[in-house]
Amino acid sequence: MAGLLLGVTCVPPRGNRLAVEIYMRRKGISLTRENHRKNSPWVVRWWGRYDVTTGKCRRYGRVFERKKQAEDFIEDKLAEFRAGLPRDQVNITLEQLIEKYKKVRVSILRNRTAEAYDESFRRLKGYFGPSMPINRIDRETAEQFVSSLEVSNKFMLRKTKRLSDWSRHRYLRECKTLFQAACDWNYIRQNPFSKIKLPAPVKQEWHFITPDEFRAILEHAPSLQTKGIYAIMYAAGLRFGEAANLLWINIDLHNNRVNIVNRPATTHVPPFTLKDKQQRSVPLPKFAASILRQLKAQSSKDNPFVFLKPERFAAMQAIWQAMVKRNESHKWDSRMLVNNLLRTFKTCCEKAGIKTNRRLNLHCLRKAYGTNLANVSTPVQTLKALMGHSSIKTTMEFYLCSCDSNEKRAVAELDRIMQEPAEEQGDLKE
Repeated sequence: MAGLLLGVTCVPPRGNRLAVEIYMRRKGISLTRENHRKNSPWVVRWWGRYDVTTGKCRRYGRVFERKKQAEDFIEDKLAEFRAGLPRDQVNITLEQLIEKYKKVRVSILRNRTAEAYDESFRRLKGYFGPSMPINRIDRETAEQFVSSLEVSNKFMLRKTKRLSDWSRHRYLRECKTLFQAACDWNYIRQNPFSKIKLPAPVKQEWHFITPDEFRAILEHAPSLQTKGIYAIMYAAGLRFGEAANLLWINIDLHNNRVNIVNRPATTHVPPFTLKDKQQRSVPLPKFAASILRQLKAQSSKDNPFVFLKPERFAAMQAIWQAMVKRNESHKWDSRMLVNNLLRTFKTCCEKAGIKTNRRLNLHCLRKAYGTNLANVSTPVQTLKALMGHSSIKTTMEFYLCSCDSNEKRAVAELDRIMQEPAEEQGDLKE
């Protein structure tokens, strides 16, 4: 039996029938015709891997109605052997693959990312069924799944519509990641989603908040805490989660700096983990430091958070302790700290007279910080460190935005250059 499992490195030519048969015998795979099987007389059998504990090999078989089907199956099986896939037949289902993936890889992702993966997995199981063997999902069925993605809306009387291009790209990316793990674990030979491509989604530009617009937004902020969040995002480039999670121990008002660090969970305070774990220290302009000093003068010793009012801090503690009691602490998200901040921001923008067709939300404050620094020729490595980017490619986007915002200046400068000769000629005539 051991002799049957010795492989060879070369692949026999398709036309040489004897060579193919010898190669099949060496690989421990055979094709026979059994006349007592009326509907499926062609039988392919092969040996599994030798088990040193039992001293045996398990034998597997598949029956086919036509010889051509059996020969095609043998070619696929030999290709799997050459690719290093297990000889033993593993019919892992989609449900089993998802559970393994969630246990090994999704558990280390951030909560919002894990929720996005759960939505993709739910759609996969809804389309293929949880008991579908993953080796039966091929390129064709994968493309059919991607093209059928729709969104249901309970307010549309059970009607459905196509997903946005961005959502479709996200689902495809997460399906590719899942099935690539199946390839890495030798469950399948090829990733059925790997070569599927979608048209590039239409990118919506961000609105650049000018300093004058920002001052108008601050004037309409409903509270000092809200004004402080806006100021620290615009003046220090913090993400919303970083600003909402700031504690007073992170603020150095003596040196006008803010320190953004990871925070472990305690009984009364939830954890906070920075994106890409890029801890940093950022200098504060005087106007932002002045707002923080006003907040500090009004703060309570029992409330460690910079931008949470005492009543909101008490409500947050109750939510956190209830989640810990239910063993759901992994579901905590920074969005639970502050309510209705996006709606309040858009109201402030309307009152400030900002009208735009571009994307306008809280993240525009951080975007404007990066663009403002790029406009004054801040070195790219310095800007990368201040914004906490893990890749310099992300930072370079702000320099591209900076170029766009300087177009008017460039055109005005060209007009000035073109007007100067005419004025000089007029002086000469006089």
